[in-house]
Amino acid sequence: MIGSWHFVSGSVLVLVGLPNVYLIDLIFFVGSIFFTAAGYSQYFQSINAPTAIDSEGRTQAQVVRRYLGWQPRRIDFWATFPQFLGTLAFNVTTFAAFASVGWLGYEVIVWVPDYVGSILFLVSGVAAVVEFCHRLFCWKRRDLTWWIVVINFAGCVAFMLSAILAYYLPVAIFGHLATWSTIFTLIGAVCFFVGSYLMWPEMSAETA
Repeated sequence: MIGSWHFVSGSVLVLVGLPNVYLIDLIFFVGSIFFTAAGYSQYFQSINAPTAIDSEGRTQAQVVRRYLGWQPRRIDFWATFPQFLGTLAFNVTTFAAFASVGWLGYEVIVWVPDYVGSILFLVSGVAAVVEFCHRLFCWKRRDLTWWIVVINFAGCVAFMLSAILAYYLPVAIFGHLATWSTIFTLIGAVCFFVGSYLMWPEMSAETA
């Protein structure tokens, strides 16, 4: 929630025209760090999830705790690992935003990591939908987990659109696209914030 709130705040400040660019860049960078922490925690839980079942049909916890792992045959791995890599890409792009570079430098160190990170987020979003629905989509509006998955997927789509629109083009012709890029960043961040918030009642229901 903290990371997405930073992205919401940064996007709003851009849209209202705050002149302090350094502050905005700092807000996005700090938010990306929290995104990475959350992304790794989900990846960590995935690679340490029970894989064995005892004679009574109960899952058995992992004996050895893993901090890194490659489990491509598990759908939850694809829902978390690409997302974690995407957050690392956002670390790069938000940190690189501090640098004063020309259009070519912007494309290489800012836009490319943003675009790659957004693709990875979209991959994780699709995998999360498939993991829950067991197909590309399902309609279960009375299920809280379904809402979390769908809202997060919408956030991934919004981030992807933001990255596409953020491609550097002549301002005189395509300047308005930068505004739309920021709007989609805001939409995506709001989706991630809502999805994170909804996880609290979901966890409460599981432990009740």
